Amino acid sequence: MVLAAMGDDRTEAELGTFLGSYEFGTPASRVTRLTRWGYQVQFGPSSIDKLQVHLEDGLFPIVFVRADLLPWTDFGGFHALVLAEITPTSVALLDPAQDDGPTLLSKDGFLLAWQEFDCLAAVVSK
Repeated sequence: MVLAAMGDDRTEAELGTFLGSYEFGTPASRVTRLTRWGYQVQFGPSSIDKLQVHLEDGLFPIVFVRADLLPWTDFGGFHALVLAEITPTSVALLDPAQDDGPTLLSKDGFLLAWQEFDCLAAVVSK
């Protein structure tokens, strides 16, 4: 989703192979492998204010959350979402496990799920 927003339309299979994904997912830190394709990647703990700045700059942060705290999931563990918008009361998220989106979640609900993994985020840019 993030690469597609920058005009790079790679298939999910190609990306999964490149990142060394497993059947059950991809370790979050592997997003840094995108530097081999010429992208800049900021990976580590962040804040809601920093995420807002990235959105204002036209970037879409990848946020890593605890899936079982999301109302639409039926699985647990680590999950990556793309942040599309932050409002005073909610966030809009794109979930690769869903066919449509973005999905709105209360800001408090997002913070709860995101803080479970130390507010980890990745920002990919050219």
